[in-house]
Amino acid sequence: MIRFFKQGFAGTNKNLGFVGVLFLIDVFLIILSGILSLEWISDQASARVIVLHYDIFKIVRAAPEFIKLAVEIFVVSGSIAAAGQFITSGHIKIDAFFRSGIKSYLRLCLLTLIWFLTAVLPTFAVALPYIYFFDGAVNLATGILIAAIAIFMLTMTVFFFFAPFILVLDGTRTIESIRKSFGAAKKNFGAILSFIGIYFAIMLALYFLGTVAVSAYLGTVELLTQSSRIGQFARFSIEAIFSFAARYIYIAGVIATALFYNKIKNSNEKEL
Repeated sequence: MIRFFKQGFAGTNKNLGFVGVLFLIDVFLIILSGILSLEWISDQASARVIVLHYDIFKIVRAAPEFIKLAVEIFVVSGSIAAAGQFITSGHIKIDAFFRSGIKSYLRLCLLTLIWFLTAVLPTFAVALPYIYFFDGAVNLATGILIAAIAIFMLTMTVFFFFAPFILVLDGTRTIESIRKSFGAAKKNFGAILSFIGIYFAIMLALYFLGTVAVSAYLGTVELLTQSSRIGQFARFSIEAIFSFAARYIYIAGVIATALFYNKIKNSNEKEL
């Protein structure tokens, strides 16, 4: 399975322009969130806005999170299509990313909603009452509950893992994509779980190294310059680079997962 990730990173290296497009989308969302946060308004004006238009203010403050979710679903849809295009043709066309993102968008929204209702919501339904009634007490029951939630979420992740790829790459309907994903998980549960583990380990290692490098760089800059402003600028520039790196890792993972799905799909077809 390591070879899938090697191919994923190799493919991403050939399509850094595409990574840059996703990075620009992230930058746009960061700027939009900053504007909608209203933190740039003076205290007096801000207070007047909150008092006179409190309902609108609450909606505006919450809007960035919904916008980010809506855009991220689009990015997932387009990125999976781009990965499939790279596997078949060896390159990625930006216009295909946008066309495919729009084409599969509503079906992927429905898939996200089903995932939330069947995996995320039950988890909260179990955890929140426990936190409320037992005040988050740390004991054996807490450990068992955390383990049960972790196992449940991991199992649901395995069963839903291929659903977005089936939906986008094969052009199937949402429910059919889930059904096929569950079927693939039943036959290849261990392999998918191992793939997810490797994926998580790679991301964790890269993010850890990135965090150490960022912390060391910022500390050095502020120590040598003795300037908080320069340190803030350095922090902003590093955060931008870190965001680009995050998208780089993400695309590599999407390509690797698409390759892994194709292998599972071809194996199942041979059995039939």
